[in-house]
Amino acid sequence: MIHSLTRRLIAFFIALTGICQLAGAQVIDHYAGTAGYGGWAGDGMDAKLAELNNPIDITTDFDGNVYIVDKNNHAIRKITPNGVIFTIAGNPSPGYSGDGGLAVMASLRSPVAVAVDAAGNIYIADQGNAVIRKITTDGMISTFAGNGTEGYSGDGGAALSAELDLRNADMIIDGDGNIIVSHPESYVVRKITTAGIITTVAGDGVQGYSGDNGPATDAQFKGPRYLANGPAGSFYISDSKSHTIRKVDEDGIVTLVAGTQLNGYSGDGGLAINARLGAPYGISRDNCNNLYVAEYNNSVIRKIDANGIISTIAGNNIRGTGGDGGAATAASLWYPMSVVSDFKGHLLITDALNHRLRRMSVDVCSNISIQDPGRLCTLNTEKIITYTTSAGCTLEPTWTFDENHVKFISSSAGQAIFQFTQAGPTRLIASIATDCNTYEDTMWVQVDAAPADLWLGNDTTLCPGDSLILSPGVNYVQYVWQDGSSETSFIAKASGTYRVYVSNTCGELSSDDIDVYVQPLPELLNTATLAPCAGDTIKIAANTTYLYYHWIVSPGPKDVFESNDANALAVLTASTPVVLHATAGSGCIVKDTIMVDVLHARPVKLGADTSICYNEFITFSAGAGYKSYTWSDGSSDTDLKTNIPGDYAVTVQDINGCFAEDSIA
Repeated sequence: MIHSLTRRLIAFFIALTGICQLAGAQVIDHYAGTAGYGGWAGDGMDAKLAELNNPIDITTDFDGNVYIVDKNNHAIRKITPNGVIFTIAGNPSPGYSGDGGLAVMASLRSPVAVAVDAAGNIYIADQGNAVIRKITTDGMISTFAGNGTEGYSGDGGAALSAELDLRNADMIIDGDGNIIVSHPESYVVRKITTAGIITTVAGDGVQGYSGDNGPATDAQFKGPRYLANGPAGSFYISDSKSHTIRKVDEDGIVTLVAGTQLNGYSGDGGLAINARLGAPYGISRDNCNNLYVAEYNNSVIRKIDANGIISTIAGNNIRGTGGDGGAATAASLWYPMSVVSDFKGHLLITDALNHRLRRMSVDVCSNISIQDPGRLCTLNTEKIITYTTSAGCTLEPTWTFDENHVKFISSSAGQAIFQFTQAGPTRLIASIATDCNTYEDTMWVQVDAAPADLWLGNDTTLCPGDSLILSPGVNYVQYVWQDGSSETSFIAKASGTYRVYVSNTCGELSSDDIDVYVQPLPELLNTATLAPCAGDTIKIAANTTYLYYHWIVSPGPKDVFESNDANALAVLTASTPVVLHATAGSGCIVKDTIMVDVLHARPVKLGADTSICYNEFITFSAGAGYKSYTWSDGSSDTDLKTNIPGDYAVTVQDINGCFAEDSIA
């Protein structure tokens, strides 16, 4: 059964391009369990390899997980969307334990039904313990309803205090979150509200058949077993022992949907109310209000469409195991008990005495698959994309794509023609819409850039220290740069010509090159002569290819020396670095530094002022080691000897041409 899907809105975008043909054959296949082998094995494995033991009920959740009541193993099993099976509650040893703990550690006793609410909580009809258990989303189990005594009492009060008769029961959850639970052996159907209050919603507790078109609580049922949600708050009941399907609407009125109360197998192609059913068990409804019925006695699945017409869609009325991979109506089932629509165009069937689950498509058009075209080599040319659909489907797909990258030409007979206008990855989605379901497939297509589009950029100038990343794009499969490297990009740091050769998957070649010029540092023209004496005026010259010049002493206060000319005049008294910032026509600001070593002559010392006696001689000495000497009296010796009082001075020049002077009196 679908036990919870009415709680959530399920939206489908159905782009109808026709009506899915019923003339084709729906295919049935093996989904879980091992045919003929009832057992307990397979957790953590592919569900097809697992062993089940009398699976009698199934449901699904909104994430695509499937839940199985593995009755004789006293467990609930779960199959993930990728087909792996796990046990989520119970074990092969029956019991009643574990409340307040993890469900995987709890014991159940012959569970018969499972349901999932919109929040993901799981409910289990624990038949042998006469209670309903609840597993929260964090995996903890508790008793939700029932006092542990089998019976039928407690209406109007708390469900936890009520007696439940869960022999062969089923459960669903309606659109408001209430639990509807059948009591086949007490001939009633009950409801547990979200507030935990239990009441009877169908049946008067007396076995029989009466009450159609009147209040459901006044009606009689022979064995109301399986349930399914209907539209607008209604629900369906398979009254198995009267071989009928009945419906209780939102106002509580019961009506006959299918069956004549006579056990049999007839009526296909006609109204379901005139058909004979054979112990209808599991029932399920799909998006289009089709009702699916598992007929236990006939080992078939029948469909009642929205117009009330009944037909057989699975099973050949011969109990057995064969038919997987073929037409569902040619396959053998062995006492199917439950059926669920996954709202994706498939039915899941508990093939109980085969100890397995079967899955069948309900639409002829139940699949579409886009074939991978590989990398495409060129742009703006028409390309064929092939696709396949399920056998017998003649519908053409609707295509979805990015119109900025793709132009649709046509689609017919398994081939779609597109024109790809942009390089890079682009997504194609093909969908087929039937009257109830939409099937789609997605393919990412990689389109190579046309080699003719290759361009590294314009020739450019870099400032010193800057770099340029050269890239022809990432849509090629091979790259060869001028130095033999093969990366998708290259970092240019020096002046030169840079070239790349590329090829795409088709082997088409292309190349491009770019000239890169790195602005050189300014040239200082007279650096070899810059060794001035302290206080000399010096000229520092740079080449005249720049627009602006800025000279400055660094480090040091700016007022020591600063100039904006290509030829700078400076008077320096100490050694210092002189920095030039030159602005080129390219906009680059380049920098160079020259160290100016200022020379100082060795000081000359004549001594302190002195006095002499009359006619006494005194000698003043400037010291040896100078290149030249000039005394105030015009002499040029190292020493000056005199007996005449007065002021005397000397100027000396060292080997570097620097001057020093001193005087004495």
